[in-house]
Amino acid sequence: WNATFVGEQKEYCLNDFGITTKEEILVCGRDIIEQKEREKTILDSERRLRESQDMALIGKWDYDFNNDTLLWSSVTYDVFGVDPETFGATYEAFLNAIYPDDRYMVTIPGRNTC
Repeated sequence: WNATFVGEQKEYCLNDFGITTKEEILVCGRDIIEQKEREKTILDSERRLRESQDMALIGKWDYDFNNDTLLWSSVTYDVFGVDPETFGATYEAFLNAIYPDDRYMVTIPGRNTC
């Protein structure tokens, strides 16, 4: 059996050529324990952030300028009183969720206001 290191990845290969049927067996695997631990840490952190936002009634949103799309947290949908299933998730839909007399106060940097 041999071990090969590729960058920080560890690859292990087990070769068994002792089979009498002239077949070869090659078993390869990769140690992904550290990767899975990092993924779990990130997922746990994201879960705690969502829970904190929900408890504090703090919404979070991101705007993608290139695609004119919004990504809102569940609390943000609640604050604006819109349904995530029917909300258009665009800048225009966002403006439509704001009281018309207050729209002049809303601006997203790099975006024209109405």
